[in-house]
Amino acid sequence: MLAGAADAASDWLDRLVGCLMGFCAALGVGILGVGFVSLANLWKELVLQLKNAKISSLLLSIPLAVIGLALGLGVFMALGMFLTKLSDSWTFLTRPLLWGMIAVMFYSLWKGRTHAALMLRLILMVSFSVIIITAAAFAFWWISSQTAPLLVVFLSAIGTLNATFYSRWVRFAALKNNLR
Repeated sequence: MLAGAADAASDWLDRLVGCLMGFCAALGVGILGVGFVSLANLWKELVLQLKNAKISSLLLSIPLAVIGLALGLGVFMALGMFLTKLSDSWTFLTRPLLWGMIAVMFYSLWKGRTHAALMLRLILMVSFSVIIITAAAFAFWWISSQTAPLLVVFLSAIGTLNATFYSRWVRFAALKNNLR
């Protein structure tokens, strides 16, 4: 993106737009790095929980997890249809309530200790991971098609190193806080 800003025409508005695009790209890479670190931490926690569970119980709870997933998606679709029927004067109130319900649902799902909740977490983690990795691969491909591929590879390596060091720093800070 920075190379695209440098290649912009000599007009000051084109350069400003190029700089803003570069800034937004840097923010996007930072957010993506934090997302990957969080996803890796969630996978570590999920793998530890899966190691402690019995495989036969997990296999038996797959139908219940799929039913729970279908029920959750159905509730969100019904709430979405209900929200579209409301007038605009109520949306400012219902939107935060809906986001609060989503947050409570994911919190209770992650804190649930049943085998069905564990399988549902596994299904959701696989789905989210596939979506995020596909989006990252598409973004990598698109950005490399817009700028110099070597520059994209170099910046991606820098971003990967930053995310790795950030992950270790966050883990060290968490361990330090737990020891107190």
